[in-house]
Amino acid sequence: MTKSWTVPALSRHKVASGASPLVMVTAYDAPGARMVDAAGADLILVGDTLAMVVLGYEDTLQVTIDDIAYHVAAVRRARPTPFVVGDMPWMTYHVSAKESVENAAKLIRAGAQAVKLEGGRKRIPMIEAIVSAEIPVMGHIGLTPQSTHAMGGFKVQAKEVEAAATLIEEAKALVEAGVFSIVLEGIPDVVAELITREVPVSTIGIGAGRGCDGQVLVFHDLLGFEERMRPKFVRRYATLGAEGAAAISRFAEDVRSGVFPADEETYHASSGGRRLAGPLQLSPGRRAAPRPVRPTGSSDQSTSSGARRRRSATAALVSPRPVLRLHLLRPRPAPAALARHPCGPAALARHPCLLPLARHPRPAAWPAAAPTTTPARLPRPPLPYAAPPKTYRARFDLDSEMVVRHSFR
Repeated sequence: MTKSWTVPALSRHKVASGASPLVMVTAYDAPGARMVDAAGADLILVGDTLAMVVLGYEDTLQVTIDDIAYHVAAVRRARPTPFVVGDMPWMTYHVSAKESVENAAKLIRAGAQAVKLEGGRKRIPMIEAIVSAEIPVMGHIGLTPQSTHAMGGFKVQAKEVEAAATLIEEAKALVEAGVFSIVLEGIPDVVAELITREVPVSTIGIGAGRGCDGQVLVFHDLLGFEERMRPKFVRRYATLGAEGAAAISRFAEDVRSGVFPADEETYHASSGGRRLAGPLQLSPGRRAAPRPVRPTGSSDQSTSSGARRRRSATAALVSPRPVLRLHLLRPRPAPAALARHPCGPAALARHPCLLPLARHPRPAAWPAAAPTTTPARLPRPPLPYAAPPKTYRARFDLDSEMVVRHSFR
Protein backbone atom coordinates (compact mmCIF):
# COMPACT_ATOMS: atom_id res chain seq x y z
CA MET A 1 0.00 0.00 0.00
CA THR A 2 1.24 3.52 -0.82
CA LYS A 3 2.54 5.55 2.11
CA SER A 4 0.59 8.63 3.08
CA TRP A 5 3.06 11.51 2.84
CA THR A 6 3.32 14.79 4.74
CA VAL A 7 5.27 17.93 3.90
CA PRO A 8 7.93 17.41 6.62
CA ALA A 9 8.43 13.78 5.56
CA LEU A 10 8.86 14.76 1.91
CA SER A 11 11.21 17.60 2.80
CA ARG A 12 13.70 15.43 4.70
CA HIS A 13 13.47 12.48 2.29
CA LYS A 14 17.03 12.09 0.96
CA VAL A 15 18.44 9.16 -0.99
CA ALA A 16 21.82 9.87 0.57
CA SER A 17 20.30 8.92 3.93
CA GLY A 18 19.29 5.51 2.65
CA ALA A 19 15.75 6.32 1.49
CA SER A 20 14.35 4.98 -1.77
CA PRO A 21 13.80 7.53 -4.57
CA LEU A 22 10.46 9.31 -4.68
CA VAL A 23 8.07 8.60 -7.56
CA MET A 24 5.94 11.44 -8.90
CA VAL A 25 3.57 11.14 -11.87
CA THR A 26 1.21 13.74 -13.33
CA ALA A 27 -2.54 13.15 -13.37
CA TYR A 28 -5.39 15.37 -14.51
CA ASP A 29 -8.62 13.49 -13.72
CA ALA A 30 -10.07 10.84 -11.43
CA PRO A 31 -9.30 7.78 -13.63
CA GLY A 32 -5.68 8.88 -14.01
CA ALA A 33 -5.38 9.50 -10.27
CA ARG A 34 -6.71 6.01 -9.53
CA MET A 35 -4.15 4.48 -11.90
CA VAL A 36 -1.28 6.42 -10.33
CA ASP A 37 -2.51 5.49 -6.85
CA ALA A 38 -2.84 1.81 -7.75
CA ALA A 39 0.68 1.84 -9.20
CA GLY A 40 2.10 2.95 -5.84
CA ALA A 41 3.40 6.42 -6.71
CA ASP A 42 4.33 8.79 -3.89
CA LEU A 43 3.19 12.10 -5.38
CA ILE A 44 0.67 13.27 -8.00
CA LEU A 45 1.42 16.50 -9.86
CA VAL A 46 -1.51 18.25 -11.52
CA GLY A 47 0.86 20.08 -13.84
CA ASP A 48 0.50 22.87 -16.34
CA THR A 49 1.40 20.23 -18.95
CA LEU A 50 -2.37 19.83 -18.87
CA ALA A 51 -2.38 22.53 -21.56
CA MET A 52 -0.43 20.35 -24.02
CA VAL A 53 -1.45 16.75 -23.29
CA VAL A 54 -5.13 17.31 -22.43
CA LEU A 55 -6.30 20.68 -23.77
CA GLY A 56 -4.38 20.52 -27.05
CA TYR A 57 -2.27 23.69 -26.82
CA GLU A 58 1.24 23.94 -28.22
CA ASP A 59 2.80 25.12 -24.95
CA THR A 60 1.92 25.49 -21.27
CA LEU A 61 1.29 29.25 -21.39
CA GLN A 62 -2.41 29.02 -22.28
CA VAL A 63 -3.65 27.22 -19.18
CA THR A 64 -5.28 29.28 -16.40
CA ILE A 65 -5.51 28.93 -12.64
CA ASP A 66 -9.17 27.94 -13.01
CA ASP A 67 -8.17 25.12 -15.40
CA ILE A 68 -5.67 23.75 -12.89
CA ALA A 69 -8.12 24.09 -9.99
CA TYR A 70 -10.79 22.23 -11.98
CA HIS A 71 -8.48 19.29 -12.63
CA VAL A 72 -7.08 19.32 -9.09
CA ALA A 73 -10.64 18.87 -7.85
CA ALA A 74 -11.18 15.98 -10.29
CA VAL A 75 -8.02 14.27 -9.01
CA ARG A 76 -8.97 14.74 -5.36
CA ARG A 77 -12.43 13.26 -5.92
CA ALA A 78 -10.67 9.94 -6.58
CA ARG A 79 -9.34 10.12 -2.97
CA PRO A 80 -5.79 9.11 -3.93
CA THR A 81 -3.21 8.23 -1.28
CA PRO A 82 -0.29 10.03 -3.04
CA PHE A 83 0.51 13.60 -2.05
CA VAL A 84 -1.22 15.99 -4.51
CA VAL A 85 0.68 19.04 -5.79
CA GLY A 86 -1.02 21.71 -7.92
CA ASP A 87 1.03 23.57 -10.52
CA MET A 88 0.69 27.35 -10.65
CA PRO A 89 0.36 28.49 -14.29
CA TRP A 90 2.12 31.33 -16.01
CA MET A 91 1.19 34.84 -14.78
CA THR A 92 -0.48 33.58 -11.61
CA TYR A 93 2.52 34.37 -9.37
CA HIS A 94 4.41 37.01 -11.37
CA VAL A 95 2.57 40.27 -10.63
CA SER A 96 2.43 40.63 -6.85
CA ALA A 97 2.76 38.65 -3.66
CA LYS A 98 -0.91 39.26 -2.80
CA GLU A 99 -2.12 37.89 -6.13
CA SER A 100 0.24 34.92 -5.78
CA VAL A 101 -1.24 34.01 -2.39
CA GLU A 102 -4.79 34.31 -3.72
CA ASN A 103 -4.07 32.03 -6.68
CA ALA A 104 -2.26 29.50 -4.50
CA ALA A 105 -5.27 29.47 -2.16
CA LYS A 106 -7.53 28.56 -5.11
CA LEU A 107 -5.55 25.37 -5.69
CA ILE A 108 -5.55 24.50 -1.99
CA ARG A 109 -9.33 24.99 -1.82
CA ALA A 110 -9.69 22.76 -4.88
CA GLY A 111 -7.89 19.96 -3.03
CA ALA A 112 -4.14 20.39 -3.57
CA GLN A 113 -1.89 19.78 -0.59
CA ALA A 114 0.90 21.99 -1.94
CA VAL A 115 1.65 24.22 -4.94
CA LYS A 116 4.57 24.25 -7.36
CA LEU A 117 5.96 27.29 -9.13
CA GLU A 118 8.86 27.92 -11.48
CA GLY A 119 11.78 30.31 -11.12
CA GLY A 120 14.72 31.24 -8.95
CA ARG A 121 15.59 34.44 -7.12
CA LYS A 122 12.96 36.50 -8.94
CA ARG A 123 10.21 34.48 -7.26
CA ILE A 124 11.57 34.69 -3.71
CA PRO A 125 9.07 37.39 -2.53
CA MET A 126 6.13 35.37 -3.92
CA ILE A 127 7.38 32.13 -2.34
CA GLU A 128 7.86 33.78 1.05
CA ALA A 129 4.35 35.27 0.92
CA ILE A 130 2.75 31.94 0.00
CA VAL A 131 4.70 30.07 2.69
CA SER A 132 3.68 32.77 5.20
CA ALA A 133 0.06 31.94 4.32
CA GLU A 134 0.73 28.35 5.51
CA ILE A 135 0.73 26.96 1.96
CA PRO A 136 3.55 24.48 1.20
CA VAL A 137 5.57 25.36 -1.91
CA MET A 138 7.61 23.13 -4.22
CA GLY A 139 10.23 24.93 -6.30
CA HIS A 140 11.18 24.31 -9.94
CA ILE A 141 14.45 25.45 -11.55
CA GLY A 142 16.55 24.59 -14.58
CA LEU A 143 14.51 24.28 -17.75
CA THR A 144 11.29 26.09 -16.84
CA PRO A 145 8.69 25.59 -19.61
CA GLN A 146 6.84 28.80 -18.72
CA SER A 147 10.02 30.71 -19.72
CA THR A 148 10.33 28.92 -23.09
CA HIS A 149 10.29 32.17 -25.10
CA ALA A 150 12.96 33.80 -22.93
CA MET A 151 15.13 30.67 -23.09
CA GLY A 152 14.73 30.27 -26.83
CA GLY A 153 12.82 26.99 -26.62
CA PHE A 154 13.05 23.75 -24.64
CA LYS A 155 16.83 23.67 -24.23
CA VAL A 156 19.08 22.10 -21.60
CA GLN A 157 20.17 24.68 -19.00
CA ALA A 158 23.28 25.15 -16.82
CA LYS A 159 25.70 23.46 -19.23
CA GLU A 160 28.38 26.07 -18.50
CA VAL A 161 30.26 26.36 -15.21
CA GLU A 162 28.99 29.87 -14.45
CA ALA A 163 25.39 28.91 -15.20
CA ALA A 164 25.71 25.79 -13.05
CA ALA A 165 27.07 27.83 -10.12
CA THR A 166 24.21 30.33 -10.49
CA LEU A 167 21.65 27.50 -10.49
CA ILE A 168 23.12 26.03 -7.29
CA GLU A 169 22.87 29.40 -5.57
CA GLU A 170 19.27 29.78 -6.72
CA ALA A 171 18.42 26.36 -5.26
CA LYS A 172 19.85 27.45 -1.91
CA ALA A 173 17.86 30.70 -2.09
CA LEU A 174 14.64 28.74 -2.66
CA VAL A 175 15.35 26.62 0.40
CA GLU A 176 15.89 29.76 2.48
CA ALA A 177 12.56 31.11 1.19
CA GLY A 178 10.80 28.01 2.54
CA VAL A 179 10.29 25.45 -0.26
CA PHE A 180 10.01 21.84 0.94
CA SER A 181 11.21 20.26 -2.33
CA ILE A 182 12.68 21.31 -5.67
CA VAL A 183 12.07 19.98 -9.19
CA LEU A 184 15.21 19.97 -11.34
CA GLU A 185 14.41 19.86 -15.06
CA GLY A 186 16.60 19.73 -18.14
CA ILE A 187 20.03 20.12 -16.56
CA PRO A 188 23.21 18.00 -16.73
CA ASP A 189 23.29 15.09 -14.28
CA VAL A 190 26.44 16.35 -12.55
CA VAL A 191 24.76 19.68 -11.79
CA ALA A 192 21.70 17.90 -10.42
CA GLU A 193 23.91 15.78 -8.17
CA LEU A 194 25.66 18.88 -6.83
CA ILE A 195 22.34 20.60 -6.06
CA THR A 196 20.98 17.46 -4.39
CA ARG A 197 24.04 17.30 -2.13
CA GLU A 198 24.02 21.01 -1.32
CA VAL A 199 20.34 21.45 -0.34
CA PRO A 200 18.71 19.82 2.71
CA VAL A 201 15.34 19.28 0.99
CA SER A 202 14.42 16.55 -1.48
CA THR A 203 14.99 17.04 -5.21
CA ILE A 204 12.88 15.49 -7.97
CA GLY A 205 14.41 15.24 -11.41
CA ILE A 206 12.97 15.24 -14.91
CA GLY A 207 15.72 15.07 -17.48
CA ALA A 208 18.29 15.60 -14.71
CA GLY A 209 19.89 12.17 -14.35
CA ARG A 210 19.81 9.56 -11.59
CA GLY A 211 21.39 11.68 -8.85
CA CYS A 212 18.14 13.26 -7.60
CA ASP A 213 16.01 12.13 -4.65
CA GLY A 214 13.12 11.24 -6.98
CA GLN A 215 11.88 11.23 -10.56
CA VAL A 216 8.77 12.58 -12.30
CA LEU A 217 7.26 11.88 -15.72
CA VAL A 218 4.14 13.10 -17.49
CA PHE A 219 1.32 10.55 -17.45
CA HIS A 220 0.73 10.70 -21.21
CA ASP A 221 4.43 10.41 -22.05
CA LEU A 222 4.96 7.47 -19.73
CA LEU A 223 1.99 5.50 -21.14
CA GLY A 224 2.54 6.39 -24.79
CA PHE A 225 -0.51 8.61 -25.34
CA GLU A 226 1.42 11.61 -26.63
CA GLU A 227 3.34 11.27 -29.90
CA ARG A 228 3.79 14.92 -30.90
CA MET A 229 6.82 15.38 -28.64
CA ARG A 230 9.25 12.84 -27.24
CA PRO A 231 12.07 14.40 -25.22
CA LYS A 232 15.25 12.45 -24.66
CA PHE A 233 14.48 11.84 -20.98
CA VAL A 234 11.09 10.16 -21.67
CA ARG A 235 10.83 6.39 -21.53
CA ARG A 236 7.69 4.75 -22.92
CA TYR A 237 6.37 2.01 -20.61
CA ALA A 238 3.32 1.38 -22.81
CA THR A 239 1.81 2.39 -26.15
CA LEU A 240 -1.74 3.02 -25.03
CA GLY A 241 -2.32 5.58 -27.77
CA ALA A 242 -1.82 3.04 -30.55
CA GLU A 243 -3.55 0.27 -28.58
CA GLY A 244 -6.55 2.52 -27.92
CA ALA A 245 -6.86 3.47 -31.59
CA ALA A 246 -6.75 -0.23 -32.58
CA ALA A 247 -9.44 -1.07 -30.02
CA ILE A 248 -11.74 1.71 -31.27
CA SER A 249 -11.16 0.52 -34.85
CA ARG A 250 -12.29 -3.00 -33.89
CA PHE A 251 -15.39 -1.56 -32.23
CA ALA A 252 -16.25 0.40 -35.39
CA GLU A 253 -15.89 -2.75 -37.52
CA ASP A 254 -18.18 -4.73 -35.21
CA VAL A 255 -20.84 -2.01 -35.29
CA ARG A 256 -20.79 -1.69 -39.08
CA SER A 257 -20.89 -5.45 -39.60
CA GLY A 258 -23.75 -5.96 -37.14
CA VAL A 259 -21.71 -8.09 -34.73
CA PHE A 260 -22.13 -5.58 -31.89
CA PRO A 261 -24.19 -5.67 -29.78
CA ALA A 262 -24.46 -9.44 -29.42
CA ASP A 263 -27.28 -11.31 -27.68
CA GLU A 264 -25.43 -11.38 -24.35
CA GLU A 265 -24.93 -7.60 -24.56
CA THR A 266 -28.64 -6.87 -25.07
CA TYR A 267 -31.44 -6.45 -22.53
CA HIS A 268 -34.49 -8.71 -23.09
CA ALA A 269 -38.09 -8.39 -21.97
CA SER A 270 -39.74 -11.22 -19.98
CA SER A 271 -43.32 -12.21 -19.10
CA GLY A 272 -44.11 -14.45 -16.14
CA GLY A 273 -40.53 -15.64 -15.93
CA ARG A 274 -40.47 -16.48 -19.64
CA ARG A 275 -38.38 -14.57 -22.11
CA LEU A 276 -40.31 -12.89 -24.91
CA ALA A 277 -38.96 -13.70 -28.37
CA GLY A 278 -39.76 -11.92 -31.59
CA PRO A 279 -41.49 -8.58 -32.08
CA LEU A 280 -43.90 -7.51 -29.35
CA GLN A 281 -47.45 -6.94 -30.70
CA LEU A 282 -50.81 -6.13 -29.15
CA SER A 283 -53.66 -8.59 -29.60
CA PRO A 284 -56.54 -7.35 -31.84
CA GLY A 285 -58.93 -7.29 -28.90
CA ARG A 286 -56.71 -4.98 -26.87
CA ARG A 287 -55.60 -2.65 -29.65
CA ALA A 288 -56.45 0.92 -28.80
CA ALA A 289 -58.84 2.55 -31.26
CA PRO A 290 -57.71 5.91 -32.68
CA ARG A 291 -59.42 8.90 -31.15
CA PRO A 292 -61.34 11.18 -33.49
CA VAL A 293 -59.75 14.58 -33.89
CA ARG A 294 -62.18 17.44 -33.77
CA PRO A 295 -61.41 20.98 -34.93
CA THR A 296 -60.24 23.33 -32.25
CA GLY A 297 -62.94 25.82 -33.08
CA SER A 298 -65.82 23.45 -32.36
CA SER A 299 -68.55 25.07 -30.28
CA ASP A 300 -69.19 22.07 -28.05
CA GLN A 301 -69.73 23.80 -24.70
CA SER A 302 -70.40 20.59 -22.79
CA THR A 303 -66.76 19.51 -23.03
CA SER A 304 -64.45 20.50 -20.19
CA SER A 305 -61.64 22.97 -20.78
CA GLY A 306 -59.05 20.23 -20.08
CA ALA A 307 -60.54 18.02 -22.79
CA ARG A 308 -60.56 20.91 -25.24
CA ARG A 309 -56.88 21.57 -24.57
CA ARG A 310 -55.98 17.91 -25.03
CA ARG A 311 -57.99 17.75 -28.27
CA SER A 312 -56.25 20.87 -29.56
CA ALA A 313 -52.82 19.41 -28.81
CA THR A 314 -53.76 16.16 -30.60
CA ALA A 315 -55.03 18.07 -33.62
CA ALA A 316 -51.81 20.03 -33.82
CA LEU A 317 -49.81 16.80 -33.83
CA VAL A 318 -51.77 15.10 -36.63
CA SER A 319 -52.18 18.21 -38.74
CA PRO A 320 -50.30 18.25 -42.07
CA ARG A 321 -49.00 21.64 -41.03
CA PRO A 322 -48.37 21.55 -37.27
CA VAL A 323 -49.06 24.96 -35.76
CA LEU A 324 -48.45 25.99 -32.17
CA ARG A 325 -51.88 27.02 -30.94
CA LEU A 326 -52.41 28.88 -27.70
CA HIS A 327 -55.99 28.85 -26.46
CA LEU A 328 -57.26 31.38 -23.95
CA LEU A 329 -60.63 30.17 -22.73
CA ARG A 330 -63.26 32.58 -21.53
CA PRO A 331 -64.57 32.06 -18.02
CA ARG A 332 -68.27 31.17 -18.01
CA PRO A 333 -69.96 32.81 -14.98
CA ALA A 334 -73.13 31.32 -13.62
CA PRO A 335 -76.43 33.07 -14.59
CA ALA A 336 -76.93 34.25 -11.01
CA ALA A 337 -73.52 35.90 -11.01
CA LEU A 338 -74.36 37.65 -14.29
CA ALA A 339 -77.54 39.03 -12.84
CA ARG A 340 -75.73 40.45 -9.79
CA HIS A 341 -72.87 42.03 -11.74
CA PRO A 342 -73.02 45.87 -11.76
CA CYS A 343 -72.60 45.95 -15.53
CA GLY A 344 -75.66 43.84 -16.11
CA PRO A 345 -76.00 40.56 -18.04
CA ALA A 346 -76.10 42.14 -21.49
CA ALA A 347 -73.08 44.38 -20.98
CA LEU A 348 -71.10 41.66 -19.24
CA ALA A 349 -71.23 39.50 -22.39
CA ARG A 350 -68.99 42.13 -23.98
CA HIS A 351 -66.99 42.95 -20.84
CA PRO A 352 -63.28 43.46 -21.66
CA CYS A 353 -62.10 41.18 -18.86
CA LEU A 354 -63.92 38.23 -20.48
CA LEU A 355 -62.61 38.73 -24.01
CA PRO A 356 -59.73 36.49 -25.19
CA LEU A 357 -56.43 38.37 -25.44
CA ALA A 358 -55.26 36.66 -28.64
CA ARG A 359 -56.55 34.57 -31.47
CA HIS A 360 -54.42 32.42 -33.72
CA PRO A 361 -54.89 31.42 -37.39
CA ARG A 362 -56.46 28.10 -38.14
CA PRO A 363 -54.58 25.68 -40.51
CA ALA A 364 -56.13 25.54 -43.95
CA ALA A 365 -56.41 21.74 -43.77
CA TRP A 366 -58.92 21.85 -40.92
CA PRO A 367 -62.63 22.27 -41.56
CA ALA A 368 -64.05 25.66 -40.82
CA ALA A 369 -65.58 26.06 -37.40
CA ALA A 370 -69.11 27.14 -36.76
CA PRO A 371 -69.48 30.93 -36.82
CA THR A 372 -69.35 32.56 -33.45
CA THR A 373 -71.05 35.70 -32.29
CA THR A 374 -67.82 37.18 -30.92
CA PRO A 375 -65.67 38.98 -33.52
CA ALA A 376 -62.08 37.86 -33.95
CA ARG A 377 -60.72 41.16 -32.71
CA LEU A 378 -63.27 43.20 -30.82
CA PRO A 379 -62.18 46.65 -29.72
CA ARG A 380 -62.39 47.20 -26.02
CA PRO A 381 -65.73 48.93 -25.36
CA PRO A 382 -66.09 51.71 -22.82
CA LEU A 383 -67.69 50.85 -19.54
CA PRO A 384 -71.48 51.23 -19.67
CA TYR A 385 -71.51 53.83 -16.89
CA ALA A 386 -69.84 57.20 -16.76
CA ALA A 387 -68.73 57.38 -13.13
CA PRO A 388 -68.49 54.05 -11.32
CA PRO A 389 -69.56 54.34 -7.73
CA LYS A 390 -66.96 51.75 -6.68
CA THR A 391 -63.34 50.92 -7.58
CA TYR A 392 -62.82 48.11 -10.06
CA ARG A 393 -59.87 45.84 -9.17
CA ALA A 394 -58.56 42.98 -11.29
CA ARG A 395 -55.65 40.55 -11.03
CA PHE A 396 -53.94 39.64 -14.32
CA ASP A 397 -52.27 36.23 -14.67
CA LEU A 398 -49.06 36.59 -16.75
CA ASP A 399 -48.89 32.86 -17.50
CA SER A 400 -52.41 32.54 -18.94
CA GLU A 401 -52.61 36.21 -20.05
CA MET A 402 -56.11 36.53 -18.62
CA VAL A 403 -57.83 38.37 -15.84
CA VAL A 404 -58.35 35.64 -13.31
CA ARG A 405 -60.02 37.65 -10.59
CA HIS A 406 -61.95 40.90 -10.57
CA SER A 407 -64.15 42.68 -8.09
CA PHE A 408 -65.79 46.01 -7.30
CA ARG A 409 -64.99 47.52 -3.94
